[in-house]
Order: sequence, then structure tokens, then C-alpha cells
Amino acid sequence: MEDVCEMAVRKGLSKVCFTEHLDLDKRDEGWGYFRPEEYLARAEECKEAFKGELVVLAGVEVTCQSEYASEIAGFLRLHDFEYVVGAVHMVNHTLVGSPGYFAGNLEGEAYGEYWSEMLRMVQSGLVRTVAHMDYIKNHRPGPAQYGPFVQERWKDELVQILECAIDKGILLEVNTSAFRRGLGAPYPSWDIIRLYESLGGSEVILGSDAHFAGDVGADLADVRAELSNTGLVVAG
Repeated sequence: MEDVCEMAVRKGLSKVCFTEHLDLDKRDEGWGYFRPEEYLARAEECKEAFKGELVVLAGVEVTCQSEYASEIAGFLRLHDFEYVVGAVHMVNHTLVGSPGYFAGNLEGEAYGEYWSEMLRMVQSGLVRTVAHMDYIKNHRPGPAQYGPFVQERWKDELVQILECAIDKGILLEVNTSAFRRGLGAPYPSWDIIRLYESLGGSEVILGSDAHFAGDVGADLADVRAELSNTGLVVAG
């Protein structure tokens, strides 16, 4: 955590928010790794060590699966996290960001279940931000299997999710890690970001999703520049 903070200071950032993953599904390879008391204590040490140089927040990124909603709510009540990010990493106990999620599924099944789980996450009101909204695009099968991605096909689902988020004051994260994966655009796509704005969304959160200190703040400047062409404000 100290390395992350040092890199943030070196890159001229004024604030960093850690969002360690909470995974409650035993089939998730991250299950059982999160030690919240130790994590929060280390974050407090970083806050003190970097006082005056960097604002350090201790948040959590929840792998939201509707079947674990009560456990998630209970966990969040027990711990004093300063920010709660919600993400759909797992659907039907399978990692959405893996090729295996698509095996044997038509596009309508794979995407339909993903959007449905995301809607339930937003409706729950447990999170403050929707993380990497179109994370599902990581390993989307090629044109020979699914054809080109046509956002219009999913407009009803996207509008429902985004309108619910706006109504509940849940922000959209613009996540730059998609650039590091060679996807050429952030999560979510610029088309989804523009749709969010057109529906009345006014603020977004920026995240570099850095799992390594060297990736802290990666591509944030370019994304900020692109966002300046919209009416969206980057929340502090």
C-alpha cells in the first residue's frame, strides 16, 4: 500500500482510494483472501504517513451477486469503509472476465444474464459506484461466433441500469484498465458514457484499477481530456 501511495504522489495525484475486493462466492479464486481489519489498519497507517501529501481513502470493491445480498449488506454494516464500489465479476458462479463464461452460451444468454445481475446490484442500493460497467467485453467471442457488438441491441437494459443508478445517486466509474488490456477505450465504452449523460447523469468517478503500483493513475489524463468534451463532471 505504501508503494501505491508513493507512486500516486510521484504522479501528482492528490487522492487515492484503495478498493480491495470482497468475494463471497467460494468458486471465486479471490474467496477468503480479504482480511478487512488488517486492511483498514494498514490504510490508517498510510493516511498518517502521507498526511499533507496525499488523501488516502479505504474503500471496498464488492463482487455483487444477488444471492449474497444479505451477506454483503451485513459485511458492509460491520466495517467502516469510506467508499463502496459494486462490480459484477461473477454470473452463475463463473468469472465473467474469462473465456469460460461464454462457452456454450449464445450472446443473448451471456449478456442478458450479466445485465440482469447488474440491474439487481444497482437496485439494491448497496454501492456508491458502478465499476467497469462493460467488463464483460474482456473475452467476448470473435465475430465468427457472436458477430460485431451492437449496443442498440442492449439499449433497453443499459437505459434501465443507468436510469436506476441516476435515480439512486450511484455514479458511473470510468475505468482506464481497459486500455492496458488493449481494448482501446475505457470501461464502459464512450457510447455508454454518452448514453449515461443523455439520461441525466452528471458525474463520474475515475479509476485506474491499479493492481500494481506502476499502474496507479494510468491513462487518467487522456480520459479527463476526453471527458472535457462532455458535460460530465469528475467527482472529487
